[in-house]
Amino acid sequence: MAITKTVDIISVRYTKATTVPVEEPDTVWVDQVITIDDPDDDQLPIVKHNMYRLFADSDVSNEEQIVKDIFNAVFTK
Repeated sequence: MAITKTVDIISVRYTKATTVPVEEPDTVWVDQVITIDDPDDDQLPIVKHNMYRLFADSDVSNEEQIVKDIFNAVFTK
């Protein structure tokens, strides 16, 4: 069997810019799980958890396509 890669988005949160208690810009949070698996390999699966904290000026060019899509949906006008 072949090795498979699955990308699951666990949650997406958006927070509006604040000044109190701390100044922060508009932020998008993306919680993601990447699973690499092969049913014929006893050492797999490998599971990696990612949490992205993205701002309007974040560089997402090297991220998974789903993260780019979420970023663009939130920050592109």
